Amino acid sequence: TQAFTLTVEAAPAFTSAKTATFVVGQVGTFTVKASGTPKPTITMTGTAPSGVTFTDNADGTGTLTGTPAPGQGGVAALTFTASNGMAPQATQSFTLTVNEAPTITSADNATFTIGDSGTFTVSAAGYPRPALSKPTGTLPAGVTFNAATGILSGTPASGTTGVRQLTFKATNGAGSFTQTFTLTVASAVKPVLKGLLDRQGRPDDANLAQLDGWVVRVDWAALQPTPFGPIDTNNAIDQAIAQVRTLAPQYTMHLKVRVLAGTSAPDWAKQLDGGPIQLDSSAGDSIGLFWSTDFASAYADLQSKLAALYDDTPEISQVEITQCTIWTGEPFLRDAGTPQTVSALLAFGYTAEADSTCQQQEVDAHQVWAHTRSGLAFNPYQHIYPDGSSSTDEPFTESMMTYCRSSLGLRCVLANNSIRSTPQGPSYTDMYNAMQANGRPMAFQTAAPDRIGDWYQALSFAVQLGANSIELARDYPTYDPTQLESIRQQLLS
Repeated sequence: TQAFTLTVEAAPAFTSAKTATFVVGQVGTFTVKASGTPKPTITMTGTAPSGVTFTDNADGTGTLTGTPAPGQGGVAALTFTASNGMAPQATQSFTLTVNEAPTITSADNATFTIGDSGTFTVSAAGYPRPALSKPTGTLPAGVTFNAATGILSGTPASGTTGVRQLTFKATNGAGSFTQTFTLTVASAVKPVLKGLLDRQGRPDDANLAQLDGWVVRVDWAALQPTPFGPIDTNNAIDQAIAQVRTLAPQYTMHLKVRVLAGTSAPDWAKQLDGGPIQLDSSAGDSIGLFWSTDFASAYADLQSKLAALYDDTPEISQVEITQCTIWTGEPFLRDAGTPQTVSALLAFGYTAEADSTCQQQEVDAHQVWAHTRSGLAFNPYQHIYPDGSSSTDEPFTESMMTYCRSSLGLRCVLANNSIRSTPQGPSYTDMYNAMQANGRPMAFQTAAPDRIGDWYQALSFAVQLGANSIELARDYPTYDPTQLESIRQQLLS
């Protein structure tokens, strides 16, 4: 007699289901099974969700297990292959569904403005795709929410200014998520200043028909002669407002206010934190420590008091941002940056880092102008190093454009005060490209008559860049009136 073992080999075949469902944040396990003799080895191809792995158990089974990581909700297509040396191998297309409870991923606040169309998209993540429900709380008149698209949109009606608390809810089969949302409705912002401006002040009567307004240039010292004191009455701004009203309705004029800081700041402000600093460019000129905390507080106080007086004044369309200067009221301009002046600045504690903070502080100081747009003038920023050397810092120039828009929104008008017909080098080209990328509103001022080159080409270049308004050089009355009117109409359109 003889004991005899007969082994019957069989090709592999999958016997387990071809789908499974896991949940983000929870341990999931699924056993993949295959028949066959000898017992097959099981392998997996495809990308499993983060947190999930597959292991062959060497007994004709394999284990798919793990805790799916956040953000892994969705469907993963996997392929299992069973092999034991017998043909054919078995393959199984496998679907792993990972459910994920919803979260709302968009910001928890938005600001709309009365009279302006606003849009905000409420975004939710999760799997299956979450459904949004209409918010609890009261929407302002003129604003609606589309639950299917998640879009909050509309034009807030007059009288709806204020802050509203809403609650958004996202739901899917894995759970729900609620978000407390703040919707702020701000007062209306004045229209963008458009057209041609006389940058020297009130134009002669003979030139009024060519223009849309003028620049009010006023020294900070003349407006606020006492430390943190009131704004003087019957100042240059008050006089310009009266002039505009006198010209109406024959001429509709708008004002841009440029408060000159720098050498035109009051002595009390220049003396803050141990100033002033004497400039070498003119024996009679000095500046304050414009980057210092106390000087920034003084500038913010000035803007707060000016805004309280003029933010609701319709004749004033735009104010300029002018705290951080060395020589003129233009931020970033370093034309007077001789070695002696730079040395004096450094001796008083100036650093590029402090200047960077100053640039942000001066923008933030203009948040008090809720209805009036603020212009920030750019030239390629010159980074001054501790040894007195300097170099152009294009990334910082562009970062300030972004900061201004993030702080003030479209109340920030990006500006350049040296437009001309001839190229000024790669740094200017890059700056103009960055202004275009950030979009309107934009304003320009021509260079001085001896630098502008062909005035018509310079103004056309500003229009091409996206200008809403242009400040004209003092010799504009000599320009061809037909060509000048052509530029004006392009700006107004």
